[in-house]
Amino acid sequence: MDICHTIKKIRNNISKSGDGAFSKRRLKFKNNFIEWTHFKQAYLWDISTNPFPVHHKLTQEHMFLTSENKMRNHLAEDVLNSEMLHLMKLYKSSLGDAGTKVDATIELLQQTSVLIQNFKDSRPITDRTLHNGANTNPTYLGYCHSVNSVILGQTSISRKSNAGGGEGAQLNQAVKANKKVGVLKPKNQLM
Repeated sequence: MDICHTIKKIRNNISKSGDGAFSKRRLKFKNNFIEWTHFKQAYLWDISTNPFPVHHKLTQEHMFLTSENKMRNHLAEDVLNSEMLHLMKLYKSSLGDAGTKVDATIELLQQTSVLIQNFKDSRPITDRTLHNGANTNPTYLGYCHSVNSVILGQTSISRKSNAGGGEGAQLNQAVKANKKVGVLKPKNQLM
């Protein structure tokens, strides 16, 4: 499952969380509940209190989900990103002492906002060992030799006793070449 569908699945499960008649589950974190009503109330507080909404992308579609809206990935990302985290923190401060009820929701948004930010970053993921050459990655040189031997059809024989590069490897090469090879046996096994 890709990240867009994972975020959408998280949002859809949160939308089912609450204590209402239509709620199918009740998500809880550290003695506080994560409810979809927290998101709705923060959105309604934002559009009723501020002349310019804090979270400028939120619309009715984001909060009052239909079966069509539940399938749209960008709506889920907008509800769980860092702007929603900022809005939820402002909403908590406006509630005063009663703001502790949204602590679990804020904790969830802290995690999902980082997740969305990391996966939606347009910069390519790079590894510094790819740029510094064989000195920082000692297995790279061995990898090049093995790739070249496969491409050029060369075989390399290891002289290590546990790698099968000794007499057994010479025996295998002779068998591949359809040659008869004499194998020395101890005197007590001769027949």
